[in-house]
Amino acid sequence: MLGSPSLLVKFAALSLVLMSVLGVTLSFQLARIIRQRSLATNERMAGQLVAFVANLATVGVRTNSNGLPTVQQALLLRHSFDAYSEQGLASGVDAWTPNGTLSYSDDPVSIGSKLPMPAAARASLAGARTSRVITSSTDMHLQAIIRRDGPVFAIYVPVRLGVNAPILAAVAMYMPYRPIAEAISSDTRTASLLLAVCFGLLYLGLFHLVWRASHRLRRTADLNEQLASHDALTGLPNRVLLADRFGQALRADARAGTTTGLLLIDLDRFKEVNDTFGHHYGDELLSQVGPRLAAVLRDVDTVARLGGDEFAVLLPDTRSVEDAVAIATKLRAALETPFHVHGIDLDVEASIGVVLAGEHGKDPTTLLQRVDIAMYVAKTQNLGVFAYDPDIDRHSPAKLALLGDLRRALERGELILHYQPKISISTGHVISAEALVRWQHPDRGLIFPDDFIPLAEHTGLIGPLTRCVLDTALAQVRSWTDADRPLGVSVNLSARNLLDERLPAQVAELLATHGVPAELLELEVTESALMTEPVRAQRLLEELSALGVRISVDDFGVGYTSLGQLKTLPVSELKIDKSFVMTMTDDRSNALIVHSVVDLGHNLGLTIVAEGVETEQALSALREFGCDVAQGYHVSRPMTADALDTWLHARTILPVQSADTATPHPPPPRPRLPANPSHPAVTPARSQPDAPNWSG
Repeated sequence: MLGSPSLLVKFAALSLVLMSVLGVTLSFQLARIIRQRSLATNERMAGQLVAFVANLATVGVRTNSNGLPTVQQALLLRHSFDAYSEQGLASGVDAWTPNGTLSYSDDPVSIGSKLPMPAAARASLAGARTSRVITSSTDMHLQAIIRRDGPVFAIYVPVRLGVNAPILAAVAMYMPYRPIAEAISSDTRTASLLLAVCFGLLYLGLFHLVWRASHRLRRTADLNEQLASHDALTGLPNRVLLADRFGQALRADARAGTTTGLLLIDLDRFKEVNDTFGHHYGDELLSQVGPRLAAVLRDVDTVARLGGDEFAVLLPDTRSVEDAVAIATKLRAALETPFHVHGIDLDVEASIGVVLAGEHGKDPTTLLQRVDIAMYVAKTQNLGVFAYDPDIDRHSPAKLALLGDLRRALERGELILHYQPKISISTGHVISAEALVRWQHPDRGLIFPDDFIPLAEHTGLIGPLTRCVLDTALAQVRSWTDADRPLGVSVNLSARNLLDERLPAQVAELLATHGVPAELLELEVTESALMTEPVRAQRLLEELSALGVRISVDDFGVGYTSLGQLKTLPVSELKIDKSFVMTMTDDRSNALIVHSVVDLGHNLGLTIVAEGVETEQALSALREFGCDVAQGYHVSRPMTADALDTWLHARTILPVQSADTATPHPPPPRPRLPANPSHPAVTPARSQPDAPNWSG
């Protein structure tokens, strides 16, 4: 069965019909104009002949007593008419006097008679000048002319000796119409041909432009479709396409009685590659993983990249869990073979989780969640490959037992926010607050994020959790604004949030729902999160920044953000990691790092925030360094929104010396740095690459 024609074919057919109709219409109009102009030209020529004949005849002036021309005049008229007739300019001529006498005619027999005068001749005697094409007539004279020469073009002209003189006669000049018609036809054909050529060229040009535009649109649509369903770096199917194929496989299982396996693969030593050699080496390694896995699999199997260093393998028609585990073992062995990247052999290992449809779940959501848990167990317990076990809570870390509770906590609203204020170091004013999530568990009491955020990261709950935090924080900002105490809020994002293409739309929706100006929301991302997939992260941050949301780089100094990348990111703030700030008054190296970051950020036009400010000495040092904002226990511990309202109300702003304010008091002393340290500065341990700073 033939498919429906493409849009381009429809356009071509429709435009061809429309242009054909337009061309035919213009051709008819052009033919009418040509005919009118040709007849007008011949009418002018016939008028000139009539005037010449009238001058010769001087009809009504020198005539005999019967009103007829003299013999001499008649001979002159006849001679002139014969000359015009020989040239094909005239077929006949008649002249009537006002009394109705045919005073002259090329038919000598009818001269002097009073035959019925044509209406056009009577109109000419009344002063009208008319012309028409005659194909038949009751007049014997005209019948003879038409039989001889065919249709005639007749023009009836009144004759006067002066402009205001009385009309002496009405003269009819009959011209052969066939040469006129042939000329009209020839001119019409030529004009129609030229018109057809112009329309053809116009149509071809227009079709070419539309074809090129359609081709570009199709290429763009194909590219967008490819990007929507495939990973940009590796070209492998992404999470969206995997979910679609997984759903198809489960429906096929229901029809055929088969089962489908799903593997989740996480590269264990991939971060070392990025940290040691750089991200271009890591990207090249990731691009080789897909072909390496596909070489072990069947054609019907699907290899997908879910983001970062996570891959998934869909195994249709898998007989048992043991078969799926065997395939996972082969894949893990294949990945242990070194990857040759830019002349270097790179070693990585993998942790693989395994689930089987029907045995471990019936829907994609449940199976994806459980294979994530299985992979997490394989990684944390160094098992290599692990198939999901219904009794997994007894054998996995205690945090996994919170998984079901966490999902219900999101549904029941058990997550709460504490807020830690940030102050301007130069003025002491509170400028915003960081939202820090807590879990008010009905049985276990208050649970801090370190106990449940990693679980959310590894089970796909981080997206709903982040949306919950954003929703609650923006609702609080709305409450502060309505109370005429507008206060901005910052919310942490994880590495997985930066892979969620839906995040900008969700943020825009929540801002609109709560009626909060975008500039009152700041989103904090860690350096390590930015480095997970820098290209996708930058694109998503640019979309968020376009909404008017402020972007802050959290834990700055412990990651590997390059200065070139930092310059291009749409960030407005750097937060110096608290590991440097908390020790800078005792560690000269960390003090130098803090001072350098402040100078670097200011040179880039960024606001600098120091977190982990726990002493007045640290605050004074930061003021001398020129740091902009402070956050830490010395300012305030995180607290509930109600407690923050009370704290703000009771807070007394102490006068703070400004750099440009004259004062008799000396500036704060420069912090004493250890001289000649006996050991180098120790770089603090890096946090997990995808773990946001939820705890403050």
